[in-house]
Amino acid sequence: MTKLYQPEAVDLCEKMLDYAALRHKVIANNVANINTPNFRRSDVEFAKELDRVLREKGMEGVGDLRFRITKPNETPIRADGSNASVDKDMAVMAENAIRYQIYSQLIARQFRKIRDILREA
Repeated sequence: MTKLYQPEAVDLCEKMLDYAALRHKVIANNVANINTPNFRRSDVEFAKELDRVLREKGMEGVGDLRFRITKPNETPIRADGSNASVDKDMAVMAENAIRYQIYSQLIARQFRKIRDILREA
């Protein structure tokens, strides 16, 4: 029998929202430093950490999920020694905003389930 309410799903949605909010701050920092010589852009690791937690602890371990800020080297180094790219970061920020909206809708759906369960009780 499938459970109507799964607290781990709420935990996962909360972590996904936390990830998107932190990632937005990191990307904004990248954009703010676009003209800083020798600046290295940052990003937030989520998928690998989520995969690790799910393999080791299952959904019950999602509350232990931690984010890691990384310095990816996927963009070329400019003449000033920086790898910041306004085009890359603005595209990533737009994608991240969409993800945040999706994560918000998912957690809202979880809370609607809770509300419906309480109404039926």
